[in-house]
Amino acid sequence: MDMPISDKNKTFSKLAALLILLLFAIWFLSSKDMMVTESHIFEVKKGSSMGTIAQELSDKGLIKSELFFTSFSK
Repeated sequence: MDMPISDKNKTFSKLAALLILLLFAIWFLSSKDMMVTESHIFEVKKGSSMGTIAQELSDKGLIKSELFFTSFSK
């Protein structure tokens, strides 16, 4: 049996709110990488891939997540 339209709207609203909350959480967690308190010099070697750059930044403690860095840098 099909759900009434009002129940479908409530379900959709709850899913939309959950998605917005999830996106906000992802933004909040990833934005901490952008809050820099001191300067660093990082040299990117010619021909380096995005994955290599992300790994080197992560190894030096300049970013928390290689995945977020590569995702947002595209």
